[in-house]
Amino acid sequence: MSLLTGSETVLPPISPVDCFLLAPVFRSQCARLFPVPVRVEMESLAMETILTDQETAGGAPAEETGGSTAPVVKEAVLELAIPATPASGTGIRFRLHAADPVLLKRFSRTWLVEFQERLEKQLQLVRLAYVDPETGFYNRRAMSLFLQERREGVLSLFLISLAPVRRGYRSDRRRYGRLLDLIEALSRGILFTLGQGVVALLSGPMQARQRMRWLRRLQARLRREGIPRIQAASAPLPPGLSGGGEEIVRALDIAERRGPYGLCDTECLEEHHPFALPREATLKALKRLWRGPDRFALAWFRSGGKHGDDLPAALASLEQGETVVAEDKHSAFVFAPGRNGQFMLTRAKEMARRLERDRGMVVSVGVAWFPCLRHTRPQVVRNCAKALLHAGFYEPGAVVLFDHLSLNVSGDWFFDQGDYRQAVREYSDGLLLRPGDENLLNSLGVALMEMRQYRRALEAFRRVLDRDPDNYMALVNLAYGSQFLGRDQEAVENYEKALAVRYHGGGRGDEIYPQLARLYCRKKEYGKALRVLDLWSRERDSEREYLFHRLMGEACLETGRPEQAMRALQRSLRLYPQDPDSLSMLGLLYVLEGEGVDTGLALLEKSLAYDESRFASWVRLARALLHVGRAEQALEAIRAGRRLNRKDDGARILQARILFACGRPGQARQILHPLSGPWLDQDEELKKIMAHESSPARGGKRAER
Repeated sequence: MSLLTGSETVLPPISPVDCFLLAPVFRSQCARLFPVPVRVEMESLAMETILTDQETAGGAPAEETGGSTAPVVKEAVLELAIPATPASGTGIRFRLHAADPVLLKRFSRTWLVEFQERLEKQLQLVRLAYVDPETGFYNRRAMSLFLQERREGVLSLFLISLAPVRRGYRSDRRRYGRLLDLIEALSRGILFTLGQGVVALLSGPMQARQRMRWLRRLQARLRREGIPRIQAASAPLPPGLSGGGEEIVRALDIAERRGPYGLCDTECLEEHHPFALPREATLKALKRLWRGPDRFALAWFRSGGKHGDDLPAALASLEQGETVVAEDKHSAFVFAPGRNGQFMLTRAKEMARRLERDRGMVVSVGVAWFPCLRHTRPQVVRNCAKALLHAGFYEPGAVVLFDHLSLNVSGDWFFDQGDYRQAVREYSDGLLLRPGDENLLNSLGVALMEMRQYRRALEAFRRVLDRDPDNYMALVNLAYGSQFLGRDQEAVENYEKALAVRYHGGGRGDEIYPQLARLYCRKKEYGKALRVLDLWSRERDSEREYLFHRLMGEACLETGRPEQAMRALQRSLRLYPQDPDSLSMLGLLYVLEGEGVDTGLALLEKSLAYDESRFASWVRLARALLHVGRAEQALEAIRAGRRLNRKDDGARILQARILFACGRPGQARQILHPLSGPWLDQDEELKKIMAHESSPARGGKRAER
């Protein structure tokens, strides 16, 4: 994004990531500007390096590309280097191959240097067409160009739908830009803004399960920051435009219909669905069979798919009053009218044993029956499929009767796909078959939380704890739901109970540490926060979590450990350079510790430029301004902060100190008057304010609130 300095526009330098994405445009610009025909080549990082390690995406080490940026002519090749970007410490090299090497030698060194500078400016201007002017991220045009030109490698593509930015709302746009910065900090890949609150992320190759796991982690981290809606879709992206562009848009549409945190992967659409109904001819044959009887049982047999197997024919030789309906050579149904599930389970086990003994066929079987719950007859086929998925958790050749565990398994499958509404239906049906089952209740509660139905979710977790007061997951989930409802004290109590259970069980507590440390900091119990952060520091990934360093910085700042606080906040900003809280705390520390007043105030103002709705940032700015003797400016800052939060006693006390420093002791005393506590008698400045005789207001002047 351009930064205006006076009347001159300062353009950002070209980075290796730009060359990676915009290589065709850069090559054509270089060839167009050069006065004789040339063939242009560019050096850039490998795709795998760019997409899997953003820390090195700024460029390769200087020794690999060479430190010189002067033009060099070698035989028929002119080598140019765009100067280094600040982040990478390296230049971008162009090689110009001329048809006539004699022409290259006629260009003077001075002209070549001027051409190189002109080329750099031209590329910076061209880059602006491929960057969103408001956020600074690549736009839809850059993404289309890259996808059209890419010829090798399979990538992973993610579409993420966020709350759209309202036109003309400046604070919304700032929050949106900060949200994109946060997504970039939490991911390893290249981010594009596509408009209407949708962003795309290109990352390295992943399997479908890995993509969904990555999306759920991203959702969890963004929800920690209070983002109310994050819906996303993922897809494998082979070279060329045929790599599933329409499918991933369809998947995002499905994710948006699944709820505020819906997810969908293109490999899990209907044609890949494990619970899809069989082909039409098979379904018609089954419908003819179940049209008459009021009750029946159905078993779905599947073999391992060995060449030469004929499962329907093998089953037909074993039937005793049942009917075999073929799906294909390796899949068939056995229909038993007037039978229940237990009878069919026994028959299916007998048939499976005989197939293995006589023909060497290993078959898995899912058994279901009608009537069952409120399910329709076609739903019995899906229930057989759910029992087959359940059978996959056992040894090959398992025979499983559809039950509450099958519904738990199918519910988990829907949950993993981000279809939380259907997951809730599956878990609820499971509870009809097995009321009070703890696993189903926990799973139901978690799915309800994903749909933001927190009160129903808490009820499910409490039912678990009524049966098992030390159930770790129920305690964690109850605390998490309480936190979302603003019941911080209840959340702390349940996190502490869960931590004690996990401690005695000898396991990890990394689900608890971020939430509990944050709650302690919010309650200003910084000593307790430090103890939790010490436990968190022993976990494997804590050093890579910017939130860990931010909370450590806050706790150390408020407990009088400025050096530790500075180190922690600097680490936080290396991981997430746009974090407003880390910026404001580090700025306050620079001012309080005399490390640079101007630098500290600049960091505090930068924090508010990113997000002016942060109450804590205004309070820290007021503290810093009061410390350097700018009491009137501090008063403006604390008033802005208290407009966002009237209930915070710490801000009220700070405003009283500022008013006293401004020579308004009467107003300061009125600010403190509603407060009470032993700390008022322990603070000498507050005692002085409270003991001061307030003068009557003159001229109808309104007192400070």
